[in-house]
Parts: sequence; structure tokens; C-alpha cells
Amino acid sequence: MNRLSLIAAAALAALYVTAMPARAADPVKLSIGSFSQKSSWFAYSTRIADLLREVLPKGSTVDAPPKGGGTSSPLLVAAGKFDMALGFASVNGWARDGIIAYKKPMTNLRALVGGFDQYYLAVVALRDDKAKDLAGYIKRHPDLKVVLRGKGSAGGFGGEQLLGFAGASEKDVSGRGGRYDKVGSFGVVKSALSSGKSDLWIHSVTRGHPALTDIALGTSLSFLQPSQSTLDDMTKAGWPAAGLPAGTFKGQDKDVTYPGTSTLLFTSTAMSNDLAYATVKAICDNQDRFKAVHKALSTFDCAKNGWQPENVVLPLHDGAARYYKEKGWLK
Repeated sequence: MNRLSLIAAAALAALYVTAMPARAADPVKLSIGSFSQKSSWFAYSTRIADLLREVLPKGSTVDAPPKGGGTSSPLLVAAGKFDMALGFASVNGWARDGIIAYKKPMTNLRALVGGFDQYYLAVVALRDDKAKDLAGYIKRHPDLKVVLRGKGSAGGFGGEQLLGFAGASEKDVSGRGGRYDKVGSFGVVKSALSSGKSDLWIHSVTRGHPALTDIALGTSLSFLQPSQSTLDDMTKAGWPAAGLPAGTFKGQDKDVTYPGTSTLLFTSTAMSNDLAYATVKAICDNQDRFKAVHKALSTFDCAKNGWQPENVVLPLHDGAARYYKEKGWLK
């Protein structure tokens, strides 16, 4: 090969190398699933979207609609309806294994960041000072009027699980003249409780959860303690017990132990390694800004919580694992 040929070959190689970043910097269009506008997850997703817009190529779009839910988001991500979504460790474990709410394992789901917070499956009812716990409330109110979030809500699904273990399944309650109402919004929950149309609500909440905070300000509530046997049954179902300190919500005058779980951000194998890496980096390198969006994130530490198996539950996306290995957290 003569000198001119070598120069031409070198120029072509240089052109190829410089073209690679250009292709990698093509705009992307992303969607993040969360839940309704009065949920903690919606606040999380909007901040994640903000952080991603700062680092993604010019022209990229990141949508964070108030759509999805604890049990529906794994289905939506697996089917490609969302690029990523927030979910519960407990529920994503069911999705991974194809149990409880799912008919078959979802083998294409991958974790990005976990351990964001502590959720509690709170059991609240119209104030009754004579009912000392959930069992006592059920005994005093055999014809319970239960309100739960409906389709797609892990809180609604978990509420049905808990009440079933406590001897107040929908069949049990309807047989005693009560009922279950499954509704589509927190606004309907608030109206049902404040009007007395419903007297008991169970939902997955964080400290500072917008909907429960709002409802507790205007309605006198009892925070009901499930029995130890019910907590044990819920732990076996993927909801390990966690203590909610007294005073977390208005009217909560003592510590309560509820079934618990935590939030993770997950995607599917369809996401590229580079995009998964960029997503994790945007959150973990800016975790103080991320945490500032909601007080439920106050204890999140990417180094300590973000990648551990008990928090991510799903296999880590290769791009996420790359970030954690670079930081020296994951071996």
C-alpha cells in the first residue's frame, strides 16, 4: 500500500471513529411509568425526567405521564408500552417469578436503581377509639364498607390480600352486609371517607404521601394495627413488616407496624446498555437533587441502597451494573 493509500485509509478510519459518538448522540424518546398525580411515584418520575433531559442528546424527549401502577407497570414495561417505570420490590418479585398477580414469569425485566424509600401498606379507617386494632375494628364493624384503589394498583391488590388474611375478604364482608368499592382516583377515596360512604381504606403509602396526608387533614382517622399472624402471612406473600413512627400522619398517635416494601426503577432488555448507564448515572450522580423532590427519599443512598439484590429484586441491567462496578460498589 502506497503512502497516499495509507493516508486515505487513516482518514477513513478517523471518520468512522468520529462518527460513532455522533450516532450514539442521536435523540431518544423515553417514557417513565409511575402512578396518579397525587402519588409519591409521580413526583419521583418527574424529577427523574428532569435529570435525564439535562444529559440526553439535544432533541430528546422524556415523558412522565401519571399512568401505570404497582401491578400494571411490569406488564407495561415488559410489553414495551413504557421504556422504564417505578415499581415495588414485592410486586416485581411476583412478576419475575410469575406468581400471585402474574400468570407467567417476565424474563425480560431488568432493574436500574432500587431502595428509593420505605412503603407501608397502611390500614386506616374512620375514627373509632374503641377499636384498638384491625381485628377489633372488624369485630365492631362486621358490615365493613371498604374502599380500595382499583385496576393496576398494588396498594389495592395488597389491601385485598391483607383483609383476606384478617378474615375480612370481599366474600366475607359482603356476606355480612358490607361491600368493597374499587375506585379510580384518590379524590374518590377522599370523598368516600369524608362522606362516610366508606369506613376503611388500605393503600401503599410513604411518609408524606400526598393523598393520605390530605385525607388525614380533613377526616379523623384511626391507624389500625394488623395482628402478628396477618403480618406473618403478608411477609410470606412478599410484604415484609416495617414500623411507621407515631406522628407520621395527623391522627396517628402511636407507632404502627404494617406490611412494607420499597420502590425501584426498572426497564427491560430492550433498553441499550448506554441508555441504562446514563439513567443510573443521572440519578446517582445527582442524588441530592433527586431526594429533594419528596421527603420519602430522605434515606436513599445510591451506594448503599441502589444495587443490592433485596432492593432491585430483578436482575440488574448490564448498563446499570457497569455504573455500579465503575463506582466500586458492585464486584
